[in-house]
Amino acid sequence: MTNLTQAPETYLDDEKALSTLADALQRGQLVLFLGAGVSKAASRKIPTWVDLVTECCQKKNVSFDANKAASNTYLRKRIEEVERKCSEEEYLALVENALYGNVKYDISLMKTDLFVALGSLVMNSLRGAAGAVVTYNFDDLLEWYLCYHGVRVEIVSKFPALSSRADVRVLHPHGFLPRLERFRGRRTNEIVFSQQKYEAEMTSQVSPRNEAQRALLGCNVGLFVGLSGEDPHISSLCEKVYNGIIRKERIIGFQLFVDESNEVESDEEQRERTDYNLARGIVSLHVEKYEDVPEFLLSICRRAAEL
Repeated sequence: MTNLTQAPETYLDDEKALSTLADALQRGQLVLFLGAGVSKAASRKIPTWVDLVTECCQKKNVSFDANKAASNTYLRKRIEEVERKCSEEEYLALVENALYGNVKYDISLMKTDLFVALGSLVMNSLRGAAGAVVTYNFDDLLEWYLCYHGVRVEIVSKFPALSSRADVRVLHPHGFLPRLERFRGRRTNEIVFSQQKYEAEMTSQVSPRNEAQRALLGCNVGLFVGLSGEDPHISSLCEKVYNGIIRKERIIGFQLFVDESNEVESDEEQRERTDYNLARGIVSLHVEKYEDVPEFLLSICRRAAEL
């Protein structure tokens, strides 16, 4: 059994991190937290957040400065302006149409290396499986992929929600805009996308969506994939769990970073980010390029099978 109570910095060792994640997978204590990079990896036609906001702004004649697009706050403020110009349903339809565009759900998406790796982590096996997935994406790509392979998925998009028997629970705390008719019953009537909605969710003391995420972080080992590491809301959730709930008695998870996406980041900046995460119980793991992410995830499965 891996000891999670050691000092967070001791888990920066790749072998120790891999063994810890494999142990959590075997015990059903691994929870995946997925960001926009996951859906984008499935198809080049899936827009990035920048592309999504840009298209919505164009449709509603909202000014957009591409030079400021690196700022998540700027993107949220632009989409807030879009939201103001729409009715509730018009806004959701606008985001949904921009999200899917000409994407086709076909066999080619099944061959996406990242989806294959994620599917391996959540599909039941004697070597264990991830207990839940928290995705900050609005789309139903992951659900479609898993259901295609005969996995019984429980979609949680409205909080709080009663649990039902399923192979894996997929939580959408920021909202859910499914493309497929079979999932339309789980569609939400709001999404956490604009700055106003984001700030309201981040500062809420009684949000059931936040409570669900904190509960998962407090009782499991998290693995963050496809996230930039610069989301203050996620950092706040981790900090509250690490300092308040488990009182720094163990680490709460790992965040996977791709070095090639941070070419302008100096060694000092990388160290600062690592220390920032460690202070919240999150260990930073690094791979050289995007193509290495699926291999790393599959290596967790292989290591768990050896335990």
